[in-house]
Amino acid sequence: MSGRTRANRWFPDSPFGQFDTSPELGIFDGKMKVVVEIADHEAAFGMKVLKSLSFVKKTKAMSSSAEHLWKDLQEAAEQVRLHKLGKIKLKTAEEFLREL
Repeated sequence: MSGRTRANRWFPDSPFGQFDTSPELGIFDGKMKVVVEIADHEAAFGMKVLKSLSFVKKTKAMSSSAEHLWKDLQEAAEQVRLHKLGKIKLKTAEEFLREL
């Protein structure tokens, strides 16, 4: 599998890159977490459909603060991806701390 994680195997363009999901680290539990974006007016129906699927073990709506954090993490991951491609230059920790 050449070091690719399950998520990267299914979503090769993931902005999250590759992670070490060794069972010894306790990170990978054999279950994939999926975020589904549903319009507010369809959320109740969407949750009902997800809960009716026998292979779906848990459904949970995100709080607005969790949603905000998720978007921030996606943006950060995209910046790291662009930096790795040489398309942008990120500040070093020292440069960042000097600005504070």
